[in-house]
Amino acid sequence: MDMTTLSAQPGNNFTNRSTFVLEVQSNSIVNIFFIIGGTFIFILGVVGNGAVVWMMGFQMKLTKTSTWFLNLAVADFLCLLTLPLRIAYGALKTWPFGAVLCKMEIFVTFVSMYASVLFLTAISVSRCLAVKRPLWYRTRWTPLFSFMICVTLWLTSMILSTPYLFFTNLITGSNKTSCTVSYSLGEVAWNPLTDTVIRHQVSAVVARFFLGFLIPGAIIIASYITIGTKLKKKTINKSSKLYKITMATVLAFFICWFPFHVFNLFIALFSWFNGKVHHNFFIGYPLVFFFAYLNSCLNPILYSFIGKGFSRRFWHSLGSTFEQVFNDDFLHSSKSKSGRSLQLLKKEPTKT
Repeated sequence: MDMTTLSAQPGNNFTNRSTFVLEVQSNSIVNIFFIIGGTFIFILGVVGNGAVVWMMGFQMKLTKTSTWFLNLAVADFLCLLTLPLRIAYGALKTWPFGAVLCKMEIFVTFVSMYASVLFLTAISVSRCLAVKRPLWYRTRWTPLFSFMICVTLWLTSMILSTPYLFFTNLITGSNKTSCTVSYSLGEVAWNPLTDTVIRHQVSAVVARFFLGFLIPGAIIIASYITIGTKLKKKTINKSSKLYKITMATVLAFFICWFPFHVFNLFIALFSWFNGKVHHNFFIGYPLVFFFAYLNSCLNPILYSFIGKGFSRRFWHSLGSTFEQVFNDDFLHSSKSKSGRSLQLLKKEPTKT
């Protein structure tokens, strides 16, 4: 996706560099692994996230909690729709789909990435508020408020991804076409790399790392530290399915996207300070793409596994999980426990 600096020295042709890197990537075993693995990810992810969207969007009454997970599924589904283009790109060793789809494929992927991490952050903050300020959360957090937050998060994701519509270009040379984030505005086909391109690259990658990974991660960690502190003081069921699903979903996102962010950050900073990155290093790109796309198919599997296990049919397991988990908060479990305790105390006969 990102194409970074092999050499910033004058005379290093950008076209030859890009098509050469494409040749190195497409001939690697890692690329074959991405093509095969990506195909399975696409099938599992489209079926799983399609089921989530259908059940939550059309078969269940939306709650405060399920609204977040519905939008998360939509973000994953959108990301997976771009995967066949990426698989064909690796298999054909050239980009045959034109400039518009090139820009849209990368734009939609980054919109999905930002939307996923922002909705995971919203889930964590809302869980924190549900524990720390339960009365405020139940009375003030209305469906309209949830809708406004969802719209805001989607708009924010699009705004943060908009620069890639301008930084993404088709580069043609040696009978091959590369669809790449070149970090150059306008035509780049026969221009050597410049300090301006490297500055664009470093600025974009560092901003993406902080806004799409580090800062949301810090907010999520702070939220769950707060939740953990409250759980020690109250009789809230820490082992509830919603709590486990939320934690598993958050961990899956950060584990899967960590290689992508670190890989691009390393290349960008190395280019900034050294000016060169050996072309063999780019063989790793299909692998970091694989893990990034893998995250988009994991969530429905996690819902099913944590909710009911795989002993029953997937569809029944997923549907029953949603009914049990997402209506609504894990605070309900503490209320039901305390209610049962009170009933038992009332029924217990007094000793004389």
